[in-house]
Amino acid sequence: MSGLYYLVAVVFWGAVGLVIAGISSVLLRRSAQRRQKGFWTAVSCGAAPFAGLLWLAFIVLFVHVKISNNWAHQDSGMSGDPYVTLPNGYRLESGNTYDDTLLAPGFHSDVPIAGPGYVRSIIHLKIDGDEFVGDQYCFDTDSIRPFRFNMKTMRFAAPECTSTRNKTRGARGDEDAEIWGDAQTHARFDTDGFWALYNRYRHHWPNYVLAALIISGEGALILGVRRLLGIGAKR
Repeated sequence: MSGLYYLVAVVFWGAVGLVIAGISSVLLRRSAQRRQKGFWTAVSCGAAPFAGLLWLAFIVLFVHVKISNNWAHQDSGMSGDPYVTLPNGYRLESGNTYDDTLLAPGFHSDVPIAGPGYVRSIIHLKIDGDEFVGDQYCFDTDSIRPFRFNMKTMRFAAPECTSTRNKTRGARGDEDAEIWGDAQTHARFDTDGFWALYNRYRHHWPNYVLAALIISGEGALILGVRRLLGIGAKR
């Protein structure tokens, strides 16, 4: 999904979180007042929901991102440009989730659909010995061609892009858009599609760490508020 989608999602859920934290803050302050707690106890109880919201935002938007990028060598799952790093150092990435790219260590992709150390517009992809084998979409001719990419020599081999139809260079119609859309569907859902290989090498343990950090932090806040209010205390 695009970066705009994740930005809107963060803003939306942030607003929802603020509303929930505000309501919880009022309820907790009133609970403290009913229990005849001191002023600072009531203030602390009222601030707890906002502290919980800040903890959630910090863990999700900063810590989880750092762990995913620096330790798991992949995006955090909230990026418009997702990527994973294979054990051999090669990277599968997708700019704006629609430009499925294979990238050799130390290289950067450019405008052509294939160049030194990279292959773009990939539909199907698999590993065959020391080679990546697959096919890619060619925007110049709105056609699909097979390719092979040697991991050791970084040699790219593919036939020229050829179109089966007569067309004006640069002109795109509904049929061309349909071909490109079908290619994206195959890349996403085929068993040998680009995203199948991407998901095979994606680590899930950062999500478990994220859940553990959220539960531990929010749980500590809940226990702290209960102690301030005297809930569960022995009489």
